[in-house]
Amino acid sequence: MKSKTLWIAVGGLVLVAACLLAYAIRPQAAAVAKNGSIEEMRKVVKAHMQKKVGSGTKAGERPRRAGRRIVLTQEFFDHLPAEERKLCEAMQEALDTESLEKALQTAAKMVSCTNAEVRAHAVDALGWFGANALPELTLLMGDRDEDVAQSAINAWEVGVMEIDDAATRLKVTEMALQAISNRDALQSISSQFSVAATE
Repeated sequence: MKSKTLWIAVGGLVLVAACLLAYAIRPQAAAVAKNGSIEEMRKVVKAHMQKKVGSGTKAGERPRRAGRRIVLTQEFFDHLPAEERKLCEAMQEALDTESLEKALQTAAKMVSCTNAEVRAHAVDALGWFGANALPELTLLMGDRDEDVAQSAINAWEVGVMEIDDAATRLKVTEMALQAISNRDALQSISSQFSVAATE
């Protein structure tokens, strides 16, 4: 049993090393893989989360957790330009209604904003949706702002642990490795990959 676990862990580490080497050698190929990996991850995460719906949670929504809900209060974004403020308000509405679909649509607009504060709000809000938002958090782990990227990495680590099936978690972490090039994010994902591989 121990030798099987050891071989799985070694295999996982070899795969991580191969992914890192592929990124170092073929940066253009990484950009092509990014979109495909994220889209595939969306399908895998959605399928897995729909299997968990039987616990009384509506499809695509996360159960309420006391003290965990993020509130993007008006004072946080009152000073922003009108368009960016509207995005933050829309994201708050998505949180209030616990609408994953609205949150993902709004986040897609927020991540293209030049203001890092707006992108940080997107990360905070997506973190509430946990595993459901892993593809979007994966993209934000490569954010040009170091703080935004680190927040996304932290939220991603929490979200991926909500996937209780080790095989699915392994698949999601493998796709994340293919999708991003941020060094800190790669280290974090590699660690989760190794954990899932040993399970």
